[in-house]
Amino acid sequence: MEITIVNNLEELKNIKQSWEDLEGRSNYITFYNSFSYVYSWAETHQSLFEKLFIVCVSERKKIIGVAPMMVTKSRAFSVIEFNKLSFLGKGDYFNFLIEDRAKFKPIVTKIFDAINKFEGWDKLDLTHIQKGTDLLKFLLRSTKYNSRTSFFGETPVVLKESHSDFINYKKNHIRKNVNNYYNKLKKDYEIKVKMYWDNEGDILNRIRTIHIARNSIGKNRKSLFTQSNTRSFLQSIYTQNRKTLTFCVENESEIISYVTCYIHGDIIHVWNNSYNIAYERYSPGDIVYMEALKYFFSEECGFRVLDFGGGRYPWKFQMTNDFLSMYRLNLNNKNCKKYKLLQLYDTIFQIGKIALTR
Repeated sequence: MEITIVNNLEELKNIKQSWEDLEGRSNYITFYNSFSYVYSWAETHQSLFEKLFIVCVSERKKIIGVAPMMVTKSRAFSVIEFNKLSFLGKGDYFNFLIEDRAKFKPIVTKIFDAINKFEGWDKLDLTHIQKGTDLLKFLLRSTKYNSRTSFFGETPVVLKESHSDFINYKKNHIRKNVNNYYNKLKKDYEIKVKMYWDNEGDILNRIRTIHIARNSIGKNRKSLFTQSNTRSFLQSIYTQNRKTLTFCVENESEIISYVTCYIHGDIIHVWNNSYNIAYERYSPGDIVYMEALKYFFSEECGFRVLDFGGGRYPWKFQMTNDFLSMYRLNLNNKNCKKYKLLQLYDTIFQIGKIALTR
């Protein structure tokens, strides 16, 4: 097996075909480690990282493993600057792209050999690693990495196979008063439910307006749509073919509420939702989710999983009994001068988390 390191966008662009070929031979491929996502994110967020560190493992000149990572500047105790090596991008699932084979350990071992030889990091922080992946199996079986791998959080999902139909799902997971709000909204306004693929009907700009308006209320909230690099990234994703789907409840003049999603295979990844504050009394967020799930359980829908995304909000767990477990590898580089300080920082941070839960 051979190792090559991709350090810049031009080199990343050159492995596009090999990466996409590997996607078809890999388990646990998600939207967030597809080439289209990773390249678009890296291209539009260059100011957020110091350099790319993408480890490629090849066998007989064919790429069989890709570990997309980046080096960023971070701070401990707000003053100690250090180099953090983490997954490339921002999302709900991250992973190494590994060819599906029974003996995956040699591939992952090669990737970690490359990481350990790389002198450009002080802390390795790999988050959102899904239960069941080859990467997590490797970490938990390792005497070196097991103790540094910990539970990170849950991602609630609706599995179509867990419910006979929408009526059955609705009975158990949608609050009874949502119908009352819906009927009142229909009585007061002429409304319709619409679905938009990609950027059909300039939907990205329309939901951007809704999200910014809602998040402008209160000093502690800020819309992600105000960030220029995020806007550029989304524009790239929403102009690709069948990569996004947006559900809207709207009247003749404006959007009342929306849920917008990334699409990958038979999975709908919810990543953002909001509502028009003028209709807040109708509980419009609940209504649009009810309509999205009605479509999800319809015969015309070919999706198998509706993923609510990260964030431990009670309403997500009210809407499903199923969830995916996520893990994190947090490892400080023993060869760096800041090792002891970073160890102390991790200890204090962990104590603080325990204190807050009591």
